[in-house]
Amino acid sequence: MKLIGLHIENFGGLHDHTEAFDAGLSVRLQPNGWGKSTLAVFIKAMLYGLPVTTRRSLIENERKRYTPWQGGVFGGSLDIEVGGEAYRIERSFGAKESEDTLSVVSLRTGAEADVDWASAPGEMLLGVDAAAYERSTYLSQRPDDMTKDGTVSIHTKLNRLVDATDDLANYDSAMEALEKKRRELRHLTGGGGAIAACQERMAYLARETERCYAQRAALQDCRARMGALTENITTAKAEAKTVQQAISQELKQREGRAVGDRLTALQAEEAELSATLSDCRDALGGQEPTEHMIEALSNAVAARDAARRLLNEKVMNDGEVAETDMLIQRFGTGLPTEEQLDALREAARDYNRASVLAMDYENGQADVENSTPEERYRQARADLAALQTQRRAMEQGSVNNTSKKFNLLPAVMLALAVVLAIAALWVNPLWIAALVCFGVALIFAAIAAKRRATLAAQAEQNKRQASHLDEAIRQAELYLQAAEQALRFTKLWRRAYADEPCPGASEAALSIERLATLGARLESLLEKKKQTEMERRACRHALDEAQAHLLTLMRHMKGAPEDTSLLVRWMTEIYSRYREALSRRERKQAEIAALRKQYQNSDPLPTEQAQSSSDVAALEERQRELARHLAEWSEALAREEQTEARLTSETEELDELESEQEMLSAELERMTEQLAAIQSAQKYLKLAREQLSGRYLNAMQDSFGRYLRVLTGDDAPVFTMDAQFRVKLRAAGLGRDTDAFSVGMRDLIALCERLALLDAMFEGERPFLILDDPFTNLDDATVDRACALVQAVAARYQVLYLTCHSSRLIGELTMKEDETI
Repeated sequence: MKLIGLHIENFGGLHDHTEAFDAGLSVRLQPNGWGKSTLAVFIKAMLYGLPVTTRRSLIENERKRYTPWQGGVFGGSLDIEVGGEAYRIERSFGAKESEDTLSVVSLRTGAEADVDWASAPGEMLLGVDAAAYERSTYLSQRPDDMTKDGTVSIHTKLNRLVDATDDLANYDSAMEALEKKRRELRHLTGGGGAIAACQERMAYLARETERCYAQRAALQDCRARMGALTENITTAKAEAKTVQQAISQELKQREGRAVGDRLTALQAEEAELSATLSDCRDALGGQEPTEHMIEALSNAVAARDAARRLLNEKVMNDGEVAETDMLIQRFGTGLPTEEQLDALREAARDYNRASVLAMDYENGQADVENSTPEERYRQARADLAALQTQRRAMEQGSVNNTSKKFNLLPAVMLALAVVLAIAALWVNPLWIAALVCFGVALIFAAIAAKRRATLAAQAEQNKRQASHLDEAIRQAELYLQAAEQALRFTKLWRRAYADEPCPGASEAALSIERLATLGARLESLLEKKKQTEMERRACRHALDEAQAHLLTLMRHMKGAPEDTSLLVRWMTEIYSRYREALSRRERKQAEIAALRKQYQNSDPLPTEQAQSSSDVAALEERQRELARHLAEWSEALAREEQTEARLTSETEELDELESEQEMLSAELERMTEQLAAIQSAQKYLKLAREQLSGRYLNAMQDSFGRYLRVLTGDDAPVFTMDAQFRVKLRAAGLGRDTDAFSVGMRDLIALCERLALLDAMFEGERPFLILDDPFTNLDDATVDRACALVQAVAARYQVLYLTCHSSRLIGELTMKEDETI
């Protein structure tokens, strides 16, 4: 079988990827993460599928690990050549194995190929299962871990090759069949198997045969007891019949006397019941009580009670009555109208706003709370007038006391001094007058300056006092407005709620709404009171009508209870007594008629002087005794019949038991001979197997030695290999397991084992070999020899070599001329 090419739709990280392979060696150099291992696993998946497992580890769960990263169809196709024909294996994988698809198409015809290996290409073409495939034709980066387990399928393949060569039966199948048959005959431990079961059954049959012989004697005794019981039962039945006839005769005579007494008693009871019926009719004025009368009376009483109950319900509760009286007393002058409430609300808002503005002034007033709104209003007006008068007086007193003449005097004197000085230019004596005038001018100027400073200080003081008076006047004006709003609100409040104390500004709005709510509540209660009075009048009228109707129904009733609540029960009792008496009288009359009819055409009724009866008590006692004996004997007979049936059945098995004993004895002899033959066959097959295993094991050892010499450069490596492919190399004079060597050495040994396995397992149709970078642990010299070996092996096997490093690329053949494989 050869690989031609492949196409991957989606598999792991590979998407829409196509590869073509050479007939000999195909090398792929790609970086880490490209998907080389994914490519190798894809080829295996196309041949063997992907197993379904519940393991969560991605290393152990390949279906989960290689689910497409980018989504899409999970799978692809693999083109192979088998027997000179080209085929395409197409697979897709789902979440479950049942969703997987597999088809094989002939590339020559394009139609689905009719080949016997289409259902399992890997197993049928290579002759090994998936585990053996991974341990033979597929070599990963850690091949030593792959060759330690699961060699059963490889051994089977090798055995088939050897067996086919020698035309012998398959050893594994034959040994398995012989061992299965031997276990069926006899187990090595525990005493199980067909032979032990046969011996146990024969011992049981011997015991059963002995028991059956003992049951035959017991069967004869049982039949004798059954005969005696049957005779006793027959005799007792005859005697019981005679006693029953005697008892029946005496009872017939007694019955005649009892009928006469019964007829007399029935007639007396009939008369008593007729009297009861007459009393019931008399109580109703001669009317016969009926269900209609009870229903009418019950309806009348129910209507009367309903009207009375409704009348009692149509009242206001005590709390509502008390609340109504309290509110009526509170609003004695009448409820305020909506216009009054709106005016009050507006006045309350103005009152509250003005009170807030005048709060500072009001806090400075004494005894504000104890004064009336009128008094506060008058006081506010008086205070404002006083402040305004004081302000006008201050304005008049602030006139400048310095006259204009006094202010002009220094200037006049100075001007005069200047004139005199000019005149002194011509008249010298005038200099003295000019100087005097100039001095006087200076004195008056100093006095005027001091006067102006004094007046400026007084003017500043007057200005501050005027500012304080202005603020006091503003506060007084605000207070006057608040007093005016308070007076207005008080007048409106007294007009609406004359008896209610007038609230303050901060409580005015809340008091208005509270009293408005109480007013609305009073209106609601008055309306409810009016409605209740109307409903009570209607209920009183209905009660009067129901009472009149009830009296009409009771007009002809005699003996009716005074308490009308007991009237319906009284009527129901009379009706029940009447119906019961009527029914009982009808039954008595029917019974009397039946008795008279029964004895109408027969003998006269027996009298007290009739023939005396026999001793019935003694006869009945004898009858009971016979019945007791019959029951005991019948029960005993039934038990004996069951015993007879059981003993008969058990004794009938005697012939079958003896026949089965003879048959089992012959069978035991046959199985003993068969067991001896199976043990002999196993012995000789094992000997033959050892001889056959030696044949392919020798070939394996020769191939392994050749490959090992090439890879290690050792001309004569010393090693051993057993039938399980376990290799030991000699080191320091002793055979060492491969685990004792380095990882690189184990990789070399694994490669040699794989190549030797290929040589031994596939003699005709040769498979392909996939090498997934198996030389990562080798040194440079060994890598060169390994690459040269792979290139030489590619002459016989198709090889797909995957690597990530150029140092491990396979170049020209570098083996020595004398090194052959």
